[in-house]
Amino acid sequence: MVKRSSPYISVIVPLYNKEVIIERTIKSVLTQSYLDFELIVVDDGSTDRSLAIVEGIQDDRIKIIKQKNGGPGSARNTGVAHSKGDWIVFLDADDELLPGAIETFEKLTKRHPEADIIDCGRIIRSGCHDAIVLNSEDGLISNNFRAWFYYQIAPGAGATVYRKSVVSEFPYPVYIRRYEDAEFLFRILRKAKVYSARDIVEVHNNVYAEASSVRRNISDDFMGHLYMKGIRFWERMCMYRMYLMERDNYPDDVRRLYPTWRYRYDLLLIYKLLNKFGR
Repeated sequence: MVKRSSPYISVIVPLYNKEVIIERTIKSVLTQSYLDFELIVVDDGSTDRSLAIVEGIQDDRIKIIKQKNGGPGSARNTGVAHSKGDWIVFLDADDELLPGAIETFEKLTKRHPEADIIDCGRIIRSGCHDAIVLNSEDGLISNNFRAWFYYQIAPGAGATVYRKSVVSEFPYPVYIRRYEDAEFLFRILRKAKVYSARDIVEVHNNVYAEASSVRRNISDDFMGHLYMKGIRFWERMCMYRMYLMERDNYPDDVRRLYPTWRYRYDLLLIYKLLNKFGR
């Protein structure tokens, strides 16, 4: 491999209090067979030994950036601002890349230069149980939100590589601490060209996913910022699905913020019919 003056892929890890797993996460990147990458770890004000563990790993491909706690969206944006790669992989601090993952990303980006996002499969680990999440097809997606609704794609940290120019245009929201990635996707999927691949590239460790817990203040959650106005049919269906899935977590707030949504029997009927007869 001819080494370029700047890396082809930047792996960005937002870090906050993951001392029990962060070394495994970092080593899953550093042991990749593909070498043309940089690893940016953004410590988001950790109060445990996470930062010290990363600082103790000697490898010149690691770039450590420290900032006051601003949330996962802020940390990812900081990583993008300091990155030099043409493509970005966001890897959560409690997840792991599988061997050959970055090489897979590199091959797919060069094989499909028309794509802005390439989404691959993942393994979801919950204790001793593993579940494989595999995209249903290989190919360029014609309708991003329709594919997302039917789980034909599931873009997310670790299993997806993004063209840096597109990510820079659609930064993560800094005012959301839960489902900030969903808000990011609702914006980026309106424009980006997505390629779906069946390769499995990542292990998502649900065991350590404390950040996904319900927030005390709904405004810290994307559930406090849902909208229907001005969006097209399939995006609306994706937004409505999120409402249905999460409304019981914030019953009082949901009734206050979305007073008419629970009476939208037209949407509910369409949603059920799509799930039963669609695709």
